[in-house]
Amino acid sequence: PNTKIILQSVYPIGENDCFSLPKTELNKQIESLNAYILSLSKEYENVDYINTAVLLADASGALSPEYDIGDGIHLTNEAYRIILRFLCQSIQKAEL
Repeated sequence: PNTKIILQSVYPIGENDCFSLPKTELNKQIESLNAYILSLSKEYENVDYINTAVLLADASGALSPEYDIGDGIHLTNEAYRIILRFLCQSIQKAEL
């Protein structure tokens, strides 16, 4: 009962020729999924949601090229560093 659960957002995607849908459509679906994950977190007392997707998105909501290793899905080392810093800060704030 004292366990704290943290749900993290799904990351946006970038350009990739292998996707069955355009990245704009897939990122809209990811945004919907993230909204659903947020709603789940509000249903339970010990569940929080951390939106890390906003750290990686460009102005259009797609994965920023600076955080994309080139395949539209996988992130650069710098992206993971940014996410980790943000998660640590968010968790520390929640514990205060």
